[in-house]
Amino acid sequence: WPQTLGSMERKAESMASIKREKVELLKLDIRFQLKSLVFKNVLLDKKIKNKKRMLSSLENLVEVVLARLKVGKSSQADISRINIEMAKLGQDIRLLESKIISAKQDIKKLVDQDKQPLDLPVDFSKSWLNLPAGFDSKSTDFKAHPMVIINQRKIEKADAGISFERSKRLPMMGVSATWFQIDEPEGMTSDDAGKDAWAVGASISIPIWSGKYGSLESSQIAEKSSAQAELRNAELELGTKLSNLHDEFKSTKDIVSIFRSDIIPQANQSLKTNQKSYQQGSVPFDRVIDDYLRLIRFEDRLEDNLAKLATLKAGIEKVLGRTL
Repeated sequence: WPQTLGSMERKAESMASIKREKVELLKLDIRFQLKSLVFKNVLLDKKIKNKKRMLSSLENLVEVVLARLKVGKSSQADISRINIEMAKLGQDIRLLESKIISAKQDIKKLVDQDKQPLDLPVDFSKSWLNLPAGFDSKSTDFKAHPMVIINQRKIEKADAGISFERSKRLPMMGVSATWFQIDEPEGMTSDDAGKDAWAVGASISIPIWSGKYGSLESSQIAEKSSAQAELRNAELELGTKLSNLHDEFKSTKDIVSIFRSDIIPQANQSLKTNQKSYQQGSVPFDRVIDDYLRLIRFEDRLEDNLAKLATLKAGIEKVLGRTL
């Protein structure tokens, strides 16, 4: 029965496909981890640059405070406060630099595992902070995702198993033909002397333990039902993850926009205004230093949300199984 051999071939092909897709699933996870680490590295680098810039700005403020100290319009306590904040910034910078070293080591390990070139950013550019125009998480097709393909191949494997077990219930029939070479006997002079002989036969074998094959077939049917349930759960899980990631992406993008358009510009303007007022003696020093610290905090939060935005996009790509 040709279908018996065909079932075995389909089962073998399905198993080979499952192994390939499991490798692709692992690659997706490695890519996501790699992108996340690179974004973390970019985040740490940006924070260091911001803190170094603020450190330089505080050094300039020291000159202003010293000039006011000479004319009795400031106090040594103001200098001490600046020195404390500068020491904190220096400590933060050193800690961030050590984290960058660790992140780069982890990146190298994953790049060695991935063994494929990957276009990764050196900054949070627009390409990593935006989704394609018209992207809709509600109408996404997951047919190309390795997790979905794996479960589809499991169904095909079970189908092949069902076909194979059913074929065992069929009668086994065979046809044979045999040729016998006969040497001519010495002294024999008849016309049939030395003629070769042929034998043709047919056979049929009928299975009698059908219950055994029925239980094996039921096992394959149960395996198929399980694979179908896993497929539905996989598609549902991917859809839920994508929807949640997309909602979080949009929310984070709104936060980034608010920080860029309102919060940080206002904090910068407040710092500049109070710096000028401090030089004129109309505001206390504490207000100026508080403005510095507030601006640093806001800039750090912006960078945190930029890194989160890029990582969420990487997560969306992992769920989709492709690069956007």
